[in-house]
Amino acid sequence: MDGLLLFGAAMSAATRSVSDIVRDALQQELKTLLSRCTEAQTAFFHSLYPGGIESLSEDKLRNAIPLCQRTIARNEGAI
Repeated sequence: MDGLLLFGAAMSAATRSVSDIVRDALQQELKTLLSRCTEAQTAFFHSLYPGGIESLSEDKLRNAIPLCQRTIARNEGAI
């Protein structure tokens, strides 16, 4: 994870709950991963999670991240 993101999260920790900070970090990670997927793969992701990344619960975010990681690995020929 980017050091600036962690620094920013730590600086605002006084006004935000740990859960919110974790959720924001997971959302950012998922956005980064989706940017590495093809347009068709991103569209498929949005059909699985139609409410968008911001509406996902922490559990769904934690499930979606490995899905994207596997997709990227397949795109790169690692799987």
